[in-house]
Amino acid sequence: MSRNREGPEVFRRAVPVPWQIAGGTLFTVLAVGALLAIFGRSEALGPLLAVQVLIVVIAAAGGGLFAGLAAALILVIVHVVLPIPGQFAHTAWFALFVIATATMAVLVGLLREDLGRIGSDLDTTRSLLDAANARIERSKEMEAMRAYYDPLTDLPSRRLVADRFGQIMPQARRTSTYAALLLLDLNKFKEVNQTFGRDIGDEVLRQVGLRLNTAMRRGDTVGRLDGNKFVVLLTALTERSGIDIAAQKLLNALADPIAVGRPVRELHVSASIGLAVFPDDGDDWEKLYQIADEALRVAKGKP
Repeated sequence: MSRNREGPEVFRRAVPVPWQIAGGTLFTVLAVGALLAIFGRSEALGPLLAVQVLIVVIAAAGGGLFAGLAAALILVIVHVVLPIPGQFAHTAWFALFVIATATMAVLVGLLREDLGRIGSDLDTTRSLLDAANARIERSKEMEAMRAYYDPLTDLPSRRLVADRFGQIMPQARRTSTYAALLLLDLNKFKEVNQTFGRDIGDEVLRQVGLRLNTAMRRGDTVGRLDGNKFVVLLTALTERSGIDIAAQKLLNALADPIAVGRPVRELHVSASIGLAVFPDDGDDWEKLYQIADEALRVAKGKP
């Protein structure tokens, strides 16, 4: 999830120099006019100077370096044209005022530009961090997908099949129906890899997975365990005979040759099936899988 953390807009946008000068000048003229209206020819020198320096600070902070310098220049001109009576008219005090206002304009203006660059750098860093976080999230999602789905066939993996069977068994118990676990192993698949290569073998596995998935009902699950072994979960069977019918559908799905490779060649693939039934053969995944695996070994003629 990305978070929008906007900082002060004044530190984000670089104001063009002409606009800085125009803005600083206009602001200062209006402010000086207000000061003259308030102080007039008053001898209250301290507050007047403090407010004038504040004008420079505000102009530099709001517009930038050139806005502050423009404000300082306007104030100097004002004091040249309208000198204040008393000690401020002295050259030393006037020079000190000029230096103070110019220095303040430069310091605040440069500080604003530095803050602008920092804000820009922070935006860039935040964008990079957001992109990195997005890549991490996508990586986590892909890792989760790899944990639950076989990357070759896109079928559910052993972990997801076991989770689904854990949900199927309570449902079958409540409805007094059967659930079944069928293990299907391709016969002599090792010879396919040895004869035609692993790429052809992978294509055979993908097409076998697609055919098995197409042959089963919507509520059933077809998964790939490892190598050339597939698993099928059947649910909501009112009769045990439905299991035999499903097993025959799986074998029929592999009856037609599989076209693979370029140039295209047709390969005939057969399979052996071992099965276990819930609740007759057991009431948990591990036990039922063991029974189905033993049945599969017998079907393949292995000791």
